[in-house]
Amino acid sequence: MGTEVNLETIDLDGQASAWLAAYIEAKKKIKEWEERADLAAEQIKAAMGHHELGLIDGKPAVRWSTV
Repeated sequence: MGTEVNLETIDLDGQASAWLAAYIEAKKKIKEWEERADLAAEQIKAAMGHHELGLIDGKPAVRWSTV
């Protein structure tokens, strides 16, 4: 026996369709930027080695601690 799902539907107008396209594009960009941030974090951590505080021009710039 199959389970039947009864959904109410609506035809979206042009404005809602444009917002849906913008939403899909934004979600794609978020994923791309999260991947870029992860790569940057890996590179920073590698550059810091076992150190917890990274300096730029002698001033604290980043702190990464391992637990």
